[in-house]
Amino acid sequence: MAVLRIELDDGLYRQVRAALALRDDTFRQLCMRLGVHATNGRKALIGAWTGPGASVVRRKILKAVGLRDVQSPEQAKRGRRNGEAA
Repeated sequence: MAVLRIELDDGLYRQVRAALALRDDTFRQLCMRLGVHATNGRKALIGAWTGPGASVVRRKILKAVGLRDVQSPEQAKRGRRNGEAA
């Protein structure tokens, strides 16, 4: 039986929390203001939750803290497609 191993990266989540700490704010409070469950927000940022819904949540969080959006974990694994800008 094959075992699927998924590597998650919490770097973006840590950057968001650091940006919030500079404002004396918390991740949970931000998610409450955005109407996002904190667990879903964390999963979207670390790549444990992917797809269109996760992309929307990730963009909301990053916009709220003033960070630039990055590729989703799925996009990063696939690499850039022909014609896509860097």
